[in-house]
Amino acid sequence: MVINAPHMRSAIIQASNPIGFSAMNVLIVDDDRASREGLRELFELRPNITVIGEAIDGEEAVRLTDVLHPDLVVMDVQMPRMDGLEATRQIKQHTPAIRVILLTMYREYRAAALRCGADAFLVKGDGIGPLLAALSPSG
Repeated sequence: MVINAPHMRSAIIQASNPIGFSAMNVLIVDDDRASREGLRELFELRPNITVIGEAIDGEEAVRLTDVLHPDLVVMDVQMPRMDGLEATRQIKQHTPAIRVILLTMYREYRAAALRCGADAFLVKGDGIGPLLAALSPSG
């Protein structure tokens, strides 16, 4: 999800701080380094978002949410040790106010993602529009 198209960067920056959209601390969770870097790059274009940490699996995500207290966790579903579904379940059980957006390449996880308490479920191949929409407080 690395953003190399200048026209896309411009659109992201223009939509970066809609009225009523307050600052947000984000934890990125994905076992794929390129995906984490792409998400970080996307979020760094938005002045109201601060990436406060990264994790490579669900166990680390659960631990870091207890330490870092993010407003939002953007997490892959399929990861080693603990998947994003179980991590979401544990995060929401411990701290329900933390918003969790689950990302995956596979649409068939949608029902399971919502059952475990995810606030949003997005398919990685759908582009950045749905992710940007899900970042809003009402998303």
